[in-house]
Amino acid sequence: MLTSIVVVPDSVKTFIPTSARTRRNWKNSARLRDPFQFCHLFLFLIIGYFLLFSVQTVEAKVLPRFRSSPKKSTGISSGVAVSPRLRSDRKAINVNFNNLNKAKSVTYTLIYQTNGRDEGIRGSIDSSAGNSTTRELLFGTCSSGVCRYHANISSMRLEIETALLNGKRTLKRFKIRV
Repeated sequence: MLTSIVVVPDSVKTFIPTSARTRRNWKNSARLRDPFQFCHLFLFLIIGYFLLFSVQTVEAKVLPRFRSSPKKSTGISSGVAVSPRLRSDRKAINVNFNNLNKAKSVTYTLIYQTNGRDEGIRGSIDSSAGNSTTRELLFGTCSSGVCRYHANISSMRLEIETALLNGKRTLKRFKIRV
C-alpha cells in the first residue's frame, strides 16, 4: 500500500479542517485519487485475464499405425472360393465356384424381396462337376424360353453352404445391392 506524504506550507494549514471526522474523509479521498493505484489495479486485471484465458492446450500428435490393406472378398471358405457378380443388365447374378475338389457338396440359396413378397432360388453343386463351375441365377421365372423378370427387388442375399471332405460345414453370406 502506498502512503503519500503531503507537505503543506504554514499559510495553507489554516484552511484544512481540524475535526477528526473531516480529517479522516480528507485522507480517504486522497488515497482514491492516486492515479498509479488505479493503473496498477487495471494492469493486474489485464495480465490476469490473458494468463487465465490465453493458455494453449497441448495435444499429443497421433502417429499413424500400420494397417494391412483390406483384401477383396472372394468368399473362400476352407478352400472353396465363391465369387458372385451382378450381370450387366442387372437381371441376374453370375456365381463362380472354384476349388470344388476340396468339398463334398456345395449348396447355394439366393433370397430377395419383390413387391413385398419373398422370392428365391436354391440349388446345389456336386464335387463330380469338376474343379470349377459357374451358375447364372435369374431374378424371375422362365418357362418355354420366355422369361419374366421381377421388378422392385430389395433385401437380396446369397448364402453358400459347403460340406468339406473332413466333415465340417461352412456358411458364407453375401449382401447384394441391385
